[in-house]
Amino acid sequence: MQLDMSQLEELFSLMARHGVREVRVQEGEQSLEVRFAGGPEQVVHAQGPAALVQDPPRVEGVEIHSPMVGTFYKAPSPGAPPFVKVGDRVRLGQTLCIVEAMKLLNEIEAEVAGVVVEVLADDGAPVQFGQPLMRILPS
Repeated sequence: MQLDMSQLEELFSLMARHGVREVRVQEGEQSLEVRFAGGPEQVVHAQGPAALVQDPPRVEGVEIHSPMVGTFYKAPSPGAPPFVKVGDRVRLGQTLCIVEAMKLLNEIEAEVAGVVVEVLADDGAPVQFGQPLMRILPS
């Protein structure tokens, strides 16, 4: 199994776009395991003589943090499309998500215009004050 950087970048992009946090590929005695940690760091383990071992590209951009403790929601209501997804272009002040706290729905807005490169919180998951929710690449 021989992978070049463009194939690794495509794998990371697909994982981020679809919310996949971990993947393992095995071909014969060679294997590649990729796990997204809680933050921007990515852990890559490869085994076998022909495996390519390189540092994965770091996702750049501005992190959007939760201003409060609450529950993260990608969409305005259950079954509705998400406010934004990876790859979407957003404008300054555009609603990105909701953090529910004490039965109040707080819209979280884009602090910069750009492209959403990563959604860091899971839909319906509890979030903490200051926790990164998304990353936007300014443009």
